[in-house]
Amino acid sequence: MDGIGCNEVSGADSENFLGFLQELRAQPEAKNLYLTAAVSTSPFADPDRKPLSDVSKFAEVLNYIAIMNYDINVGTSHVSHQKHI
Repeated sequence: MDGIGCNEVSGADSENFLGFLQELRAQPEAKNLYLTAAVSTSPFADPDRKPLSDVSKFAEVLNYIAIMNYDINVGTSHVSHQKHI
């Protein structure tokens, strides 16, 4: 499932998003910005919609990522949870 019905998926989505982040990061005004992303356990896909094997270019432009791994076992009898301390 690709989210809400109006979400158009393209094989170039990861490449386009990376290009946007690189262009944003190159701006002098962005020097002091924290760029972050909330992502799934396989955050970026190649044109065939398989997980990218190398996401190091994203690490060059993002300060932080938050891996959103809740509900990872949806469709199974095991219920995922996060432990809060």
